[in-house]
Amino acid sequence: MFESLRDKFSGLVETITAKSVTEKDVEKSLWDFKISLLENDVSLKVTEKIEEELKRKISGDRLSLTSSKKDYVKEALEKSVRDILSVEPVVLEEIIEKKRREGKPTVILFLGFNGTGKTTTVAKLALLLKKKYRVIIGGAPVTQEWADQIGADGYAETASGGVTLALRLMDS
Repeated sequence: MFESLRDKFSGLVETITAKSVTEKDVEKSLWDFKISLLENDVSLKVTEKIEEELKRKISGDRLSLTSSKKDYVKEALEKSVRDILSVEPVVLEEIIEKKRREGKPTVILFLGFNGTGKTTTVAKLALLLKKKYRVIIGGAPVTQEWADQIGADGYAETASGGVTLALRLMDS
């Protein structure tokens, strides 16, 4: 899956190592790299941000003879991805308390690839939140038995069932 990305990254590095870099020099390699990102399910918005950042960082720069151009491009790519993925910290308890004051339930959604620890994280978070709040668990891999094991206040098979149950528990 990543072989194509690796090849396009190598092409981008080759373009840069050949001579002093201009925006036009980088365009073709960036286009191929952009297409490869899109083919590997990176969103268009994120792909364009990466392309923009790399173009800005790489175009017009002159590297010393001792500089590793491959490392330079790699660092530029890593920085642009880090910038895209960085988010402001979230204090979950503040969000829960705000929703509570508004009389609304707090919904926490976990998304991720299979095997990345979503279920384990949900269990740990539920046990932590259970000390102070009511917890309802639901979702595709979750069962009533599992919800009972972690001491959830409720279980719902569907999202709408979870909302209904949450509202009922808030009234009690």
